[in-house]
Amino acid sequence: AMLQTRCSYGIALDMNAGHSGLEFYRVAPGDELPELGRPMDPDAEREGDIHEMAGWKFRARRFIRGMGLMNFPRYIRREGRDFFYLTLRCALPGNAIAVAKGSGGWREGDGEWKVKGLPQHGFPYAVALTEFALGSGRRVRALRVDPRMLTLRAEGPPGLRAEALAQGAAGDAKRTVLALSVAGERGTGPSVWFSPGAFVVGVDAPLAGAARLASGTAGGSGLAACGVEDESGMLLYVEVADRSLGAVSAADFEPLFRSSGVGSSVMLAEPLRVALGGDTSMAMQALRLAESDAPLVFARQAGPGGGRMFEDTAVVPFDTWYPLQSRRIRYFKKPKKDEP
Repeated sequence: AMLQTRCSYGIALDMNAGHSGLEFYRVAPGDELPELGRPMDPDAEREGDIHEMAGWKFRARRFIRGMGLMNFPRYIRREGRDFFYLTLRCALPGNAIAVAKGSGGWREGDGEWKVKGLPQHGFPYAVALTEFALGSGRRVRALRVDPRMLTLRAEGPPGLRAEALAQGAAGDAKRTVLALSVAGERGTGPSVWFSPGAFVVGVDAPLAGAARLASGTAGGSGLAACGVEDESGMLLYVEVADRSLGAVSAADFEPLFRSSGVGSSVMLAEPLRVALGGDTSMAMQALRLAESDAPLVFARQAGPGGGRMFEDTAVVPFDTWYPLQSRRIRYFKKPKKDEP
C-alpha cells in the first residue's frame, strides 16, 4: 500500500491483524451521497447511517479486498481503540476538463492536464497546463496553479523583479516555477491577489503586502480570464489561443468556471504574459519577460506533507526487519525459580 502511494519511508508499528486496516469512506448528508451506479461488492463495500450524525450516510470500501479486518466497516463509529483519519487534499493535475468530443475545433487530448515537462521542481506538482476548444469552437489555453507550492520570490520596484527573473534571488533561479506580468490598471473592478499560500479575488487586497496579479471586470468580454476555485484554492487562468479572432465574452468562459468550481472570476482585456520556468510561454515557445512587463516571479517551496521520524534509525530491507518483528519475544517461557 505504501509503495503504491509513493512512500519512500515506513515504520512498522505494533498492530495485530484484524485490529488494523485501511478503509476508504465517502460521507455526506443522506440526500447528497451520489449513487454508486453498480451492484455493491458484499465482501468489500458497505453503506449505512452514521449514528452519531443524524441525517448523514456513509459509503465504505476496504483498501485491499481480502484484508482480514474485524467489524468492517470499523472506523465510522466510535470505539475505545486508537485510529486516525487521512483526508483527501486537492492536488494537481486533477480531473480533465470536460469537453465535447467531435465538436468544432476539437483535437485529441483536449482538456487533459499536462504536468510532465513543466517546471515543477518537486512533488506535489505546482502547475498544470492544457488546451481545448470552447463550445464556440475557439481554442483556449488553461493554466492551473497551486498556491501552496509557491512563494513570491521578488517584490518591489519593476527593476528588482526583472533582475530577480534574470539572475535569481539568493541563488534560487533554478527553482523558478513561473513569472507573469501584472495585467490591468487598478480601478474599481475586481482583482486577483496572491498572499502566502492562497489566491483571492476581490477589489481590495486580502492582507497587507498581498501581490496583485491582474485587475479587470466581473463580466463583459476580453482575451483572457482568471478565477479561484472555491474548494481547492487553485488559480485557474484561461486565455484565447488565437488573439487575431478577437475577444470572447464572459458567457463563453462561464461553463468552464462553473464546472471547475470557480465562484468568482475576472475578465481581462489582454492576456497575462506568463513565462513558465521564467523562459517558456503557455504555447511552449521561448519567452523572456522584460522589465517593462513588471514580472512577479514565483519560486517553488516545499508543500504541506509528512516528515520522517527517528531519522537516526537505519532503513533496512524487508528480509531484515520482518524476522525481528515476527519473533514473539514476550511469550517465551521464563525459567522457574528454584524452590527453597
